[in-house]
Amino acid sequence: MTAVKNKVLSEKVVLHRNAFAIRGGVDYRRKVYATFLIAPLFLFLVVALVIPVGGIFWYAVSNSDLNNALSKTAEALKGWGGTELPAEPAFSALADDLRMARVAGKLPELGVRLNREKAGFGSLLRRTARKLPDAEGSGKRELLVGIDARWGDIDYWRSLYGATGIATPKYLLAAVDLQRNWDGSLTRVPAEQRVFLEGFLRTLVIAFVVTCICLAVGYPLAFILSEATGVKGRVLLALVVLPLWTSVLARTAAWMVLLQQQGVVNDVLIRLGIVEQPLELIFNRTGVYIGMVHVLLPFMTLPLYGAMKGVPKNQLQAASSLGARPLTSFITVYIPQTLPGIASGTLMVFIIAIGFYITPALVGGPDDQMISGQISRFAIQSGNWGMAAALSIWLTVCILMLLLAFGRFLRLGGSIQ
Repeated sequence: MTAVKNKVLSEKVVLHRNAFAIRGGVDYRRKVYATFLIAPLFLFLVVALVIPVGGIFWYAVSNSDLNNALSKTAEALKGWGGTELPAEPAFSALADDLRMARVAGKLPELGVRLNREKAGFGSLLRRTARKLPDAEGSGKRELLVGIDARWGDIDYWRSLYGATGIATPKYLLAAVDLQRNWDGSLTRVPAEQRVFLEGFLRTLVIAFVVTCICLAVGYPLAFILSEATGVKGRVLLALVVLPLWTSVLARTAAWMVLLQQQGVVNDVLIRLGIVEQPLELIFNRTGVYIGMVHVLLPFMTLPLYGAMKGVPKNQLQAASSLGARPLTSFITVYIPQTLPGIASGTLMVFIIAIGFYITPALVGGPDDQMISGQISRFAIQSGNWGMAAALSIWLTVCILMLLLAFGRFLRLGGSIQ
């Protein structure tokens, strides 16, 4: 009997093992199948998000070109105290690097980069490289100082020392009006160069005001749309969506024609007797607000319209039948149910508004330019990709912090995160 029981138990163990093996094989195949299903999405995120963002971060701290061009100098300056001129090997290394940079045609690029560290460095490099003899020799310190006395100025060597290295925090610090001294300490840039923090603040203020105006105008407009039915409702909805089919540049150019002193708006106001002199409606903050609100209003109205269509109409009637006044029932019953639409529209408008630069550039004045215009100027006009990337990173940080704060304020932090 014992042998029979052991045999039955062993057979059961084998069956269980086979069942687990089959189940494990099925689970494994399901996992592989699911992995293949999400692989295209993962690849898309890597190509469209991770690589570009990583490239921006790299441009913001990269110093590899300068470090490669002055590799011998960087090596010779390691351990330099910075309290007095470096020793003879540093001068010899610099002469060799300048000679090689001249042969490789990298002097103009090197001069532009070092001019950002200290004004006049580009001309110093060109003058020195032009007068350097081709033959090797000793006494490079006396030679370089003889070519240009600025090589005897320790400030130039400190700037050169601070610019060496594969990575540099220069751009990230400059984007918030800070600078790193040769000894590693941080100080604010001179008052006349403090433009970026003011630009960030101006950008946030403009985006906030535009969002508030869009909410104040878009909420009643969405309410009218949600109450309209039939042909009237479809026509009104088409009028809201229609501007999205026109480019931002075309709409902004149209506002330039309408808002100028001899434009349609001022002509109408004067003919109606509302004003006696043409108003300044363009090339100032007023023109920026008008142009941006016109562009962004549909992005506020449509989420509100979707939220309002889902509110049962009989709830306001029920509140009125219970004795609530129309305004009270609207505030306590209707508005809370449209909060998701308010949150969606507000976030969408605010984030898009932060990235505006075409409308402020065309209808705004010098004091109305947003930080996106600075990013465009550094990337396209100046070719300073490091500064453009650093400003982009800080702008992204501002957006993320505001999103988290907004989510916590509306108790929607979980869905945003």
